[in-house]
Parts: sequence; structure tokens; C-alpha cells
Amino acid sequence: MWCDYFGSNMILPPTTCDLSGKSMFLKPVNESSLMRMINDMKACSTVGLDGLSTSIIKLISEDIAGHLVNLINRSFSEGIFPNILKQAVVVPVFKKGDATLPDNYRQISVLGGISKVLEYVFYTQVVDFLETNDLISSSQHGFRRGRSTETATIGMFNIIYEKLDEGNIVVTLFFDLSKAFDLMCSDIAVEKFYNLGLRGVCCSWLMSYLKDRSIRVRVNGCMSEECVAALGVPQGSILGPLLFVLFMNDLPEYIQEGVTFMYADDISVVLWGSSTGEVQVKIEKVCDQVEAWCQRNRLILNEGKTVQLQFHNYRVPSNMLVNTNNREIQYLGCFLDSELRWDSHVDHVCRKLSRGYYALLQLRSSIAQDDLIGVYYSIIHTHLSYNTLLWGISTDWRRVFIAQKRIIRLLFRLHPTESCRKYFIENKILTLPSIFILKAAMYVRQNFDYFIKLGVSYSTRNGNKLLFPKHKSALYEKSPKYVSVAIYNKLPAYVTNLSTLKKFKKELKLFLFCRAFYTLQEFYST
Repeated sequence: MWCDYFGSNMILPPTTCDLSGKSMFLKPVNESSLMRMINDMKACSTVGLDGLSTSIIKLISEDIAGHLVNLINRSFSEGIFPNILKQAVVVPVFKKGDATLPDNYRQISVLGGISKVLEYVFYTQVVDFLETNDLISSSQHGFRRGRSTETATIGMFNIIYEKLDEGNIVVTLFFDLSKAFDLMCSDIAVEKFYNLGLRGVCCSWLMSYLKDRSIRVRVNGCMSEECVAALGVPQGSILGPLLFVLFMNDLPEYIQEGVTFMYADDISVVLWGSSTGEVQVKIEKVCDQVEAWCQRNRLILNEGKTVQLQFHNYRVPSNMLVNTNNREIQYLGCFLDSELRWDSHVDHVCRKLSRGYYALLQLRSSIAQDDLIGVYYSIIHTHLSYNTLLWGISTDWRRVFIAQKRIIRLLFRLHPTESCRKYFIENKILTLPSIFILKAAMYVRQNFDYFIKLGVSYSTRNGNKLLFPKHKSALYEKSPKYVSVAIYNKLPAYVTNLSTLKKFKKELKLFLFCRAFYTLQEFYST
């Protein structure tokens, strides 16, 4: 069966990173450090087979800290993850369609609270080791500090705009892996972990953690017999996503063309060239490389869902590639179109805001004003702020801002023609243009090494200003990098002079709260 999927690559050894000269050592914990880590854990009310949720553990942590310290330190010293903590409860949650079909259910896996504490302690140590020694691929944006779906998409589009500005034909490949988290082979994974420096007792602990895991399905209070989970990362775990990221870590080394961006198993590769023939050769080469890597590592590439999208400037050029017929795809929560207009994503945001409007309308008469504003941040602000740096520069952004003002009028019971500005200011709610400004300025400060300062040869007033990236076309001026420089250079000096990111963000938000900008032009003219 596996030969049908993996072909001749079945006989080749799995791939791995080069052997690291660094080795990780598991450190014992004490009660005070464990208490800090438990306080940092996300509270969750779901209960596994041990009957303890993380919410309960946080409440009783002082009483059980000593026992947990003994358990954790013994587990680390012996390199063994207790078998009793490897049992998971799977709860099927209906999605849609025919309720009699198993495929129409989402599997929610629940682990015990004690297991999550032990995982979290290991997780904090291994992340610190990997990040300190720069052992995780720079292409990987999933489950990493300071990385997100936004950093992946913004980085990708900076490359796209840059290569289009240079006059290249630009194509991005989006690869889809079938049930990648469920197919990760622990024997292959441990070899990869070893080369990354997770050796000795640490490697033994990871092998113990991944092996001999079991699940039981719970439906309507009834529990199934125990079933062995032979493949995959433990679903619902704290450590599982990180281990999968490490499993994928060497993939960018095997892609020898373009620039690769990954968010866990979501893989995109930006390719460019001066002719369609050159780009087509690169496409075929990268597709072969990704497929071969997947086969050697026993993952399944879903060729039917692998998509090619050619980007261009508003008009379909004569040099379009024959097999890039897609004009739009959804990737990491964004609707991307080949002409970089963002119309479909704006439509998507407007639909989300419309649903949020009616949800707030239903709640308005039954909850307090402060609680209603809290709901606003949960179901409205999240959509306004997600990847705004990409779509917020589009010609269609005003439709979203109109929808936002409609919601503000609902929240504060205003007349449809009444101005919202003072309500934005009084309640410290950012307008859409202010959200865009915040995103752009924070992007600069979080990636300061990517930008060039004008330098000491300029006046003190302009000492913190940035140099605009060189470019040829007006299209490039819509790139995240260029727009961020333009906005950062217009910020007040008392904000840009702040040394720490925390202080910078705090003062910037206060600046934006007090002004409630309705357009970027209004901001530029201040």
C-alpha cells in the first residue's frame, strides 16, 4: 500500500537536517519555577481521563506543586513519559452534512491536565534551546515566538511585490499535505530531533512520549475500548505542533528554487523568472523536490489540491503560464487574487462584520455596555486587524470602514447619520485606518533589521526615519515594506524615539486613540 503512495522513494532513507554541534539537557524544576509556568499556561475547562483540566490545576497548583515537581524531575532524569498520561479521549463534533457519515465529524482530542503540565515544562525548555541556537528554519512561521500566519503572508508578499517590480514573471506554488499531523512517523521524527540536538535522555523522553499512545472515543457519555495510535503527533497536546514543525524543519533545504514559506504543514514557494520557459522549469523542479521529500518522509502530497497562482499588475499579460489558471485562492485565512486587488478578501471581511453586527444586535438589550464592547473585540476587531497590512491599502478598504462605523453606531445607539469619531476616541476603539497604521508601525519595530535608517548625517529630527526601498513601479508602493516605511516616517518623534517595543506600542496606541483617523491622508497631513 505504501509503495502506491511513495513509489521508488520508499527505499531511500528519510531526510534530515545537518548534525548540530549543540545538545540539549533537561533541567530539573523547583516549585517556584513550576508555579510560574502553570500560571503562564492557558486555562482550559476540558477534562481528560485524569478528571483534571488545566483550569482546575491552576486553582490547586499550590497544593500539588511538590508532587508535580517530583513527577516531572523523575520523568526527565529517567527519560520516560508515564504511560498513564498517554491516554487521550476523542470526542466527535458534528460539522455539517449527513450525520450518519463519520467524515462529517471533527475529532477533538482531549488529554489530561497533568499530561499538559509535564508537556509544557518540556516545551519551554526545548523552545528556549532551539531558538537560542537558531536551529529552526527561518522559513517556518508556525508555532514559534514572534511568528504567525501574518508574518508568513506578509513576508511572502514582500517578495512577490519586489520581484514584480524587477520585471519578473512571478508564480507562487501552494502545496497541500493530506492529514500530515496524523501521519508523522515517530521513528523518522526521532532521527530528525537527534540531529537538531535533542539527544541522550532528551531523545529517550521524546521517544517515550510519542510511542505507545492510545485513544478512547466518547459519545453521549459512553466510552469505547482503547485503541492504539501508531502514527501522528498527539492531537490536543501542547508539544505535538512543535514536534511536527521540527519534523518539517529540513524541507526548505531540499527546495532549491525561489523562497519557501511554511506555517506548519502549509507550504508556499515563490518563484520568478524573466520568461515563461524559465519559470515553468522551476515549477516542475520544485514540485518534484517537494513530492520526493514527502515520499521519503512518509507524508502524502495531495497533488489535486496543489495550486499555482501567477501574480501580475491588474491586467492579464501576454506571458501568462498555461497551467496557472487559478485567479484566486484562500491561504492562511486570506483570499489571494492574481491581480493583487484584494476584492475577495474585502468581501470576506464585510461578510464577517455583517454577521457580527446581527450578533451584537441580538445581545445589545441583554448585556451591559462594557460586555458588549468586549464582544466587539472578540468578533469584530479580530477580522479588522487580521492581515490588514496586506488588504488595507486596497481601493476597496472604505467598504470595511463603513461597516465598522455601522457597528459603532449600533453599540452606542447613534443615528445612522451621526458622526462616530468622538465615540471611537472616548471608548478607545481604533478606526480601521488607525489599525492599519498600528500594524505597519509594529511591523517596522518588530523587524527593524530589515530596514535602513537615514543615519546620523541627517538632522536630529530625522535621525530615526527610514530609507524608502528602491523601486521602479507604482505597484511596489503597495507592498507591506514600502507602506510601513511611509507610515513609520510620519510618526511623532516622541513615539519613534522610545527604545522598547512595549513602550513604543503603548504610546503609539495612545496617539491613535486620541485622533481616530478616518483616512491615511489625514494621518499623513498631521
